Formats: sequence, structure tokens, C-alpha cells
Amino acid sequence: MISPHADTQGRKAFPAMAAIAAIGIVLSLPLIVYGFPQSSADGIYHATYYSNFAAQLWSGELYPRWMYKMNAGLGSPIFYYYPPLAFYLTSVLKPFFPGDLHGWHQLGVSAAIALIASGMFMYLWLKTITDRKSALLGAIIYMIVPYHIAEDLYGRGAFAEVWAFVWMPLILFFVRGVHLKLRFHGLGLAASCALLILTHLLMTMIFLPVVLAYACYLGYSTRTFRSPLMTGGAICMAFGVCSFYWLTALSAQKYVSFEEFRTGYFHYGNWLLGKDLYLGGSLRYFWMLLEVGALLGSTLYAATSRLRSPERSEFLFWSAIILSGGFLMTSPSAFIWRMVPPLQMVQFPWRFNAVLAVAICPILAFAFPILKRCNRPSDVGILVIAALICLLWAQGVAKKAYASLQSPRNGHMQEVRDRMLALGQDANALRPIYVASLDADDLEALARKVGEPTHDTVSQVRLTVLSWKPRDIVLAVDAGADDVVTIPQFYFPGWTAYLADGPRTLPVRPSRPDGLVTIALPAGHHRIRLCLNKNRAEKEAQWVSLASVLVAMIIALISFGRRAHHRK
Repeated sequence: MISPHADTQGRKAFPAMAAIAAIGIVLSLPLIVYGFPQSSADGIYHATYYSNFAAQLWSGELYPRWMYKMNAGLGSPIFYYYPPLAFYLTSVLKPFFPGDLHGWHQLGVSAAIALIASGMFMYLWLKTITDRKSALLGAIIYMIVPYHIAEDLYGRGAFAEVWAFVWMPLILFFVRGVHLKLRFHGLGLAASCALLILTHLLMTMIFLPVVLAYACYLGYSTRTFRSPLMTGGAICMAFGVCSFYWLTALSAQKYVSFEEFRTGYFHYGNWLLGKDLYLGGSLRYFWMLLEVGALLGSTLYAATSRLRSPERSEFLFWSAIILSGGFLMTSPSAFIWRMVPPLQMVQFPWRFNAVLAVAICPILAFAFPILKRCNRPSDVGILVIAALICLLWAQGVAKKAYASLQSPRNGHMQEVRDRMLALGQDANALRPIYVASLDADDLEALARKVGEPTHDTVSQVRLTVLSWKPRDIVLAVDAGADDVVTIPQFYFPGWTAYLADGPRTLPVRPSRPDGLVTIALPAGHHRIRLCLNKNRAEKEAQWVSLASVLVAMIIALISFGRRAHHRK
């Protein structure tokens, strides 16, 4: 049931949205002024990915997958695997920052927009289950939860994950709309799920079970299967529409060294709380303990006995989600991680903090109207505890934001970062399996080895570059005899060489051990076109996406037609 305080029509929402925007601007002011945090753990990678993606997009490539200038100009398949939506949205800003070579300010402004939008969508959802003031409080809490802003944004620089925080409350808003049988909310749910899939696939894996659980809870509250069935159908529709991304990524993962993301340093077992509190992410677990222990415990004590029945049941549902998410970050949950291999792809159990960040907001929103009355002496103490925790959060955000603006104290570390950015260096685990290493020294040595593609080391072969575009290279070749020539692009399945004077294709293989494209040339003067073609899986995935879009359009037309008929 919907709360009697609900304001589903969005009336008088402007003051709350303005307050959220103002607070979001203050929280993200360092991003707006100085750009995305360059000292963050992943900032260098996101600047590299974005600057190359935006450059190819604005040059006319609709969906850049192969970043041909990355890795010292040898190329990278990063966007065969990495979700593109956050980079598409940020690319809109490129014309406004002509001097922003590596996109730091564009990423910063985009992250600020994401932070503000996340608060607005959280408010949109919460005001359907509580009053506007409590919804505003929950939205503000969502923006300042430490894992969201201090850790993900300023600490790790997890750009795509920051954008994933935008879509999670929007999905929950549409789930409730589906439960209330509001028109077009099923399509809105499918669209918002698709936005999450195209933003961060790992966050999708973590959050969609929560979405299904929420739909089942709503269905159980009214003793109907409509909510879970409609929600499940919308999720399936979202995955169908996004097949062009995730099916292609799934089929092509065998061509890169993904296994390195599940072993060694990245193994999930290394990051479960209880094995070693001080291993890497202890601060992340500190915030989790604060959220679960202090806030959940105090609000449960104060509020459950005084909440109305529908509010109490939803309050307990989100409390159970927090406890479940917290459990999956601890060492006793290791058996679940072993039993569910897909869960291991999440890599870091502390990513479940994102679920806690969402779930704590309705809990506090429900508790706030009761606690502010201070009917019990304990209420004052609980409010003081909550205020102190928020002060700790604010201090943590300020500390992380300040640290992100500082250059590394170690001069060598700064040199390493500058070198990575100049090379466009990718993570080693995302290198094609034919490539031995993407370490900076190896990349530079390899780039020097191949040199400019104007001639081969064999004097009988002369190459002239006529055109060099992403996935499409045209060469003029003059070979005195049959020979093999090396092209300075990493080999990836799909590279095909064509003779321009006929339909004949030439053998293309990876060089050993460098993993570069090699072409077996016939003697004579030829014009050769080297293309990175779409493979069968990529083409089939695009057809699945197209069919899913058509189905969604048909459903929308039918729904619109029914609405017009009822009006008559």
C-alpha cells in the first residue's frame, strides 16, 4: 500500500529539487572547479577511456568500441566490455571544454550532475512512501552516504559507478508505479533497468535481485503476483534491448585476460570482512559498520513500534536488505560466494555498500517524522547519534575531496600517472590474450619496435598509409616478393585484410609474442584495406536489441491506445 503521506503527482516538488541541486553543487564544488579527482585510484583510467571515446564519437563513429589510439597507439578493445552510457552522456559536454585535452573537467561536471540527479531520483521515489520533508532528508542522506561520495567519487574515482547511483532509485520509483498500476511505468521500469545495465554491469548484478525482492514484497502486501511478474518482464525487456552491449561482451570475454580480475589481488576472498580488517578496504567497512550498527540499530529501536502497519513492513524489508548486504561483505558469507560463481565477478564484496546506501534512505525517511517529535527521552539521544554520524560523514567527504585535489607526495607516483595518461595505458587484465603485457615499459618498447607504418624492416616491402581510422585502415603496398608485414595495432578477432583490386582476403594473424596484426602479403603493388569487422555474435546481439526495441514500441502503442479508448 502507498503511504497516506504520498505525493505521487509531484506537487510542490520544486523547492525540494532546488534544495537537492544546491546541496549537490556544494558537495561537488571541487569537481566543478578543478575537475575529476586526478589522484583517485581509477581516475587515470576513466580519463583515458573518456578522452578516446569522446574523440572517436565526435569524429562520426556511432558506437566506438575499438580505441585505436590507446596503448601507445596500438589500440584497445575496452568498449567491447566496458558499458558506454556514462561516456555518451559526458560527451555532450565536450564542445564546451575545447581546451580540456584529457577530459578532466568534463568528467568532473558529469559526476556533479550524476550526484545531483541521484538525489533528485531518490526524492522522487521516497515521496511515494513518505511525506515530502522526510523524502528530502532521505535524498540528502543518499548524496552524502560515504560510500557514494567519499569513497566512490572522491576516493576511487569510480566514474561509471557514480552514474549507477542515479538509476537505482529511479528503478525503485517505477517498481512502485508498476505495483500501483500506473500507466507506462512498466516501460519506464524497463528503460531505467536498461540505463543501469549500460552504465555498470556489476552494479546491475548486485542491485537487480534487490529490485525483484522489492517487487515480491509489494506483491505479497496486496496478495497479488502482478508486481513481481511485471517487474521480471521489464527486466527481461531491458536485457533484450541492451543485448548489443552485454551479449557482445559476454561472447568476447574469452579474447582478453579477464581471469586476472578473479585471481590474486582481485580474488573476492581477500576482501571479505573478518579475514583481515586492515586489508585494503578497511575504511569502506568502517562506513558499513556505522551505517548498519548505529543508524539501523537506533532507528529500529525508536521507530518500529510507532510506525503504521504498511510503513512498518517496508521499514523491516529495507532493514533486512541492509543486513543481507552487510552479511555478504563478511567472511561467514564465503560459502555463498563459492556456491554462486557469477557472484565472484563482482570482485570486491564491499561493492554491496551500494545496496546499503540505497536501503538506509527509506529507513531514515520513515524514522524521521517519529524521531523529530522527541516523544521519548531516547529519541533525543538517537537524533544526537545520527547528527554525529552525519558530521563524521561530512568530515570524511571533506577529507577525501581535499586529498583528491592534491598531487601525489611521491614524485615518482606522479610520473607514473603522467606516463600512463600519455600512453593511454589500459589495465593489464583487459589486454587481448595475444599480448604479453601492457606495462608502460613494454608498451614503449613495442611502439619503438614497430615505428611508423611507412615501411617494413624488410627492404622488399614498402607500405604507405592512405587512411587510418578506427577499425578501418587503408594501405598502399609494394612488395618485391611474398612476405609478412606487421601493422601497429593489437590483434583482435575480426581484423580482416582485403585486396582492393578483388574480393580476395589475406591471412591475418597475431604476431608472437607481441600480439600485433600481421598480414601475409603477395608480391606486387596492391591497395589493402584492413578492417575490424563485426563478428557473428556482435551482429546477432544487435538483432536481438532491435527486436526488443520493436516489442517495446508495440507494447507502448497498445498501452497508449487503451488509454485513449478509456478517455473516450
